[in-house]
Amino acid sequence: MTKRSKFLFGFTLLEVLVVTAIIGLASSVTASYVSDARAKSRNAKIKTELISFRTQAEDYFTTTHLGIVGYGTVGSTTHENQGVVPSGPPYAGMCLDGQIIPITKSIAKYSKNDFFCKGGTSGATYVAYTVLFDGDPAYSLCLDNSGVIELVPTAGIITTGAVRCK
Repeated sequence: MTKRSKFLFGFTLLEVLVVTAIIGLASSVTASYVSDARAKSRNAKIKTELISFRTQAEDYFTTTHLGIVGYGTVGSTTHENQGVVPSGPPYAGMCLDGQIIPITKSIAKYSKNDFFCKGGTSGATYVAYTVLFDGDPAYSLCLDNSGVIELVPTAGIITTGAVRCK
């Protein structure tokens, strides 16, 4: 009869392999959920920034085209903070405006591709678009001077002349 130790130490190889497999399976499932959540978060940020872009575009239109600079009269109505209406095109130079550039950089940072902002030839229209982070490159989230943000085929976006989403 052999003498056995009172205490047995360690795990069998099978036990170690089973525990490793369970941990691996759990971490792969968790990683896929985290990845999906990250992509959704980036897309939500892009949409929020496009809304900010639209607000700044309206601001640009108001200050550049309507000339909101102080007190003034437009037509027969006197408005506080309303100045003389300039004759220039409303969106000319908007994509290079100091208030717009930080938003365009933020959208480009969160999107899959660069963010595009183009003013129409006459300066009366603009279009801004980007591919979503987890989106098909054939489709872009687009905003134009109508104010509507929508997912459209990238090939259908008109980027010359009177630019628009579709």
